[in-house]
Amino acid sequence: MASNVARHASKIAAAGAFDGSGGYLINESAKHRRRSDVYRDRKLELASLPPFIADLDPTERRQVSGS
Repeated sequence: MASNVARHASKIAAAGAFDGSGGYLINESAKHRRRSDVYRDRKLELASLPPFIADLDPTERRQVSGS
């Protein structure tokens, strides 16, 4: 009887460890995905800037582009 309790307890502990690891990995994946979305949006914004500032005079263009 005592060995059954110990065996079940070890199975529960192992399941808890896998659950915790899985939850952590899911959370990290979600953070990575959000960060990737932000950087992809920023890349598109920067790539689309030149056509919008092409009609500005050079001093305004430098001011907008930050260089």
